[in-house]
Amino acid sequence: SIEKLLSADKIEISGNQKIEVLTDWGGKVQTYNFGKRLKELRSQRSLTQSELEKLCGLPSMVLPHYENGTRKPGLDNILLICKGLKCSATDLLCI
Repeated sequence: SIEKLLSADKIEISGNQKIEVLTDWGGKVQTYNFGKRLKELRSQRSLTQSELEKLCGLPSMVLPHYENGTRKPGLDNILLICKGLKCSATDLLCI
């Protein structure tokens, strides 16, 4: 849930878009490819990158960078993406 995400001790996004969520509540460290998961959820909803950027209120050409791993999203943008995809943070972050 979003509570788990917000209570996480540390969220790290490396250059290759693997996200590690380290918790202080005894949860597991989870690592996965953020860009791949973002593209998968966007494709499932038949959205283009541009359409999702508009739904999220993100600047144009941000999503291609997230999906390719050349930029790292901050927590604010992760939450905006969740809103645009109409999914939970647990779905996007595989928590």
